[in-house]
Amino acid sequence: MLLVMVFRILLLLGVSYLVAMQDPFFTLDLSWIHAGMTGQSLILFLGGVFLLYKSTKEIHHKIEDIQAVGTISRKLASSFLFRNGHYANCAY
Repeated sequence: MLLVMVFRILLLLGVSYLVAMQDPFFTLDLSWIHAGMTGQSLILFLGGVFLLYKSTKEIHHKIEDIQAVGTISRKLASSFLFRNGHYANCAY
């Protein structure tokens, strides 16, 4: 538990160090774009990518649960009807 707390503090110090960096790590100078990657922009970019990943994963998980619940409820209803003989007594 102590190791986890120390690791979290070190990560927090590392993030605060990256955010404090004002000089760019590298610059991109092309004819149509001029940009520099600083610590702040790196944190914002990685945070945005993380949020996109988590939201996409959550949406897929919810869709799979809805499909699975529908399939399970249909299977339960059909097994109940077959077991109690309702289909056997029906005239088609």
